[in-house]
Amino acid sequence: HGSGSPNGPGPKPPAAATTTLADGLIGPLHLDVSFGRKGPNILVSQSFVGSIGRIAGGTVTDVVTEPGGFTGGVAAGPFGTVLYLVGSEDGSFLKIQLPDGTKKVLADLGTHESTRNPDRINTYGLQGASDECLAQLPPELPLAPYTGDINSNPYELLVTPLGVYVADAGANAI
Repeated sequence: HGSGSPNGPGPKPPAAATTTLADGLIGPLHLDVSFGRKGPNILVSQSFVGSIGRIAGGTVTDVVTEPGGFTGGVAAGPFGTVLYLVGSEDGSFLKIQLPDGTKKVLADLGTHESTRNPDRINTYGLQGASDECLAQLPPELPLAPYTGDINSNPYELLVTPLGVYVADAGANAI
């Protein structure tokens, strides 16, 4: 058994170097890193407080705020714009913030889900279980079969030259 052999212990790999870019974030569920002439542009979505911040020099500066909202995926767009997903009592949206701070809705994802419901043809939960078995399930667990319901939860986005792709975890659709 030689060093590095799949059958022997071999040497331990070196520990990965880590660098903390910022701390004290609240629900940093989404990150976008792009590189330009001025260096890296790092955006972080603090989902639980409805904000998107830019990280530079260990400091987080809010660039987008959505009071009462839950911010999802984020991406730096062209010409200093920021594209992002947000869900709130008002619905679920793909938005863009222009360099002057103006926000525009690019897509009303909640309305799309309520009118199209892409996963309405899918059946979820336990398949083929008897009625006797289903009657024994805890009512708080949604394990009985059901079809896709109306539920928009836009989670992540990808900006391409052909457009913006949105993964909606509630709609089970892109």
